[in-house]
Amino acid sequence: MATMTAGLMPIATPALLTSLKNQPHVPKHAWYFIAATTLTILNRPDEIPQVYNHVMKHGLGPDDVKPGPEEHLTILRKLREALVKASAVGGLPKTINSLMELKKVTPEHLLDEPQGANDTLSSSPTARHVDIHHTPSSKILQRGQGFWDNIYGKISRRVMSQMDRSGTEDLGLTARLMYGYILSNTNVLSPVETSYVLIAGLIPQDVNPQLKGHLKGALNGGASAEEVRAVRGIVMDICKASGMNQLGDGVPGGWGWRSEVATKALTRLLSTEESLVVGRMICFLQYSTHHDTGDEARRAIKRFRRGHNSAIDEAGSDTLSDESTAKVDWPTNAGTQVSELSYDICVPVI
Repeated sequence: MATMTAGLMPIATPALLTSLKNQPHVPKHAWYFIAATTLTILNRPDEIPQVYNHVMKHGLGPDDVKPGPEEHLTILRKLREALVKASAVGGLPKTINSLMELKKVTPEHLLDEPQGANDTLSSSPTARHVDIHHTPSSKILQRGQGFWDNIYGKISRRVMSQMDRSGTEDLGLTARLMYGYILSNTNVLSPVETSYVLIAGLIPQDVNPQLKGHLKGALNGGASAEEVRAVRGIVMDICKASGMNQLGDGVPGGWGWRSEVATKALTRLLSTEESLVVGRMICFLQYSTHHDTGDEARRAIKRFRRGHNSAIDEAGSDTLSDESTAKVDWPTNAGTQVSELSYDICVPVI
């Protein structure tokens, strides 16, 4: 173990890493860079080599198949790129320390060197040197804006406007640079894999307002509810192994979370897809009631209520009444009133 962390309890034990690797619903090529990101944010760069050695020895999933030579470079590049992208939410110093620890255990032929520095070694496939030196900045910033919009969806303009009006527009400009040149580069990590990195980087820091946005961003990027739950589970397991826990309101300091780790937000956001289906059906039923279809509409409401009350409850909504009036408490807690006069605008802003 590195001198800077001498005396600290090991986190990335073989038993823990095996349990992370074997968790259901974790996408291939994800558990190890999620683990490395979490350890980086926890300021345990000394644990990064354990993650690397474990994945190289035991493979990517529960089958325990050792990766072949062609996969070694892919694994390392995903690890390195995850640590680079983690700097967007965790700070560059922690990324530097983790990358340096990873380099110590990386075979020389698997290192990526600066473009043109060494003809015998490959350069990074991210091609960020092209972004910086050979691509108009307007094009990169436009790419970043598209990435931002995909994460935040309908509220993307509002969120950026809040940052621009934070007291200094430099906050919004910093976000644009980070999204343009760092996060929106998807040559190594896909958009959804990038969301996993951001989730892993935010959970240990107890910053729920930002975490909620990126939980939704992962869904917008194509992740399933089960995959997002699995990512959160990996991060939580590592954090708890490091000694983090829930802190009481009266505790002035300590290593842990001040608030629940987006528990309610996670439940609501991960049921968004089903919630929207429920919402659209509510709109249809409200439409039927508005047009006085009488007993037929009421029977449909009762059938729908029996089949979907659990989904509505999970999304944070009140149950449907026989009279087809429901206050739907969507993930924003906006308390959208779905009434017989609003059946044509029933998809809430999330």
